[in-house]
Amino acid sequence: MEFDTKQMRDALGQFVTGVTVVTVLPARVDGAKEQAAPLGITVNSFASVSLDPPLVLWSLQKTSETLPTFDSTKAFAINILASDAQDISNRYAQHDNHELESQHYELSAEGVPVLTACKVRFVCETEQRVDGGDHVIYIARVKSISAIDPAPPLVFFNGSYGALAV
Repeated sequence: MEFDTKQMRDALGQFVTGVTVVTVLPARVDGAKEQAAPLGITVNSFASVSLDPPLVLWSLQKTSETLPTFDSTKAFAINILASDAQDISNRYAQHDNHELESQHYELSAEGVPVLTACKVRFVCETEQRVDGGDHVIYIARVKSISAIDPAPPLVFFNGSYGALAV
């Protein structure tokens, strides 16, 4: 019996998720005169793993054009979006258009690009990559946390954006 992936997608859409943009500065290629531009990709597969040590996870589709960058770079940031950042989410969800716009980011103390307008950001280092079917699961150690904003988070439910009413 063939598994119905549309039914699975529709069922998972009933789970409310937060929205993040994962940002990275690609590793410098040997012989390259210039540093490649920082990248960002919209992700809603983010979760905490452990407080001690501080670990989080997120996953990336194996067909993503950003996969080689994340596989060759240890440091990245997970930026949790606030409810007013739907345009940022849409911008970095576009296929093959992940270069960060200069007005959207700054470099953290660790030299990792972080979004300037977000609810919270975690600068992380990859601890482990796990094969997860059609995705790679990144388990990462949190190195620093910043930009804690009291605004409600941007959420995604049943194929649409929303805001959490608290």
